[in-house]
Amino acid sequence: MKNLKLIVLTTIAVLFLGMGNLTAQESSSKMVIIRVVEFTLGTNSGYTVTNPEGNTSNVTLERGFDLAGNNAGLIKKELEKWKQEGYEITHLSVSGENIFHTTIILEK
Repeated sequence: MKNLKLIVLTTIAVLFLGMGNLTAQESSSKMVIIRVVEFTLGTNSGYTVTNPEGNTSNVTLERGFDLAGNNAGLIKKELEKWKQEGYEITHLSVSGENIFHTTIILEK
């Protein structure tokens, strides 16, 4: 009977130790956040990129409504840069009327 109790206790201890290692693992997912703010008139538009390390960089876009699509080209280049590093767009949200807010989340 003592041996059975010892075996049961050992088995339970091993299971708990194994479970502890599973819950202690970190997620290996890396994330990039691109936040674009576009004004239809007046103020400079721009976007902010937050890289996986948490550092941010700001890029100024053309003022007003961009008929030539130059702003879209700059944003596209930024997205292509991250795609080449293995990131994929996982979330996208757009809102606004005279001020457009776009948030793009990329993960790998």
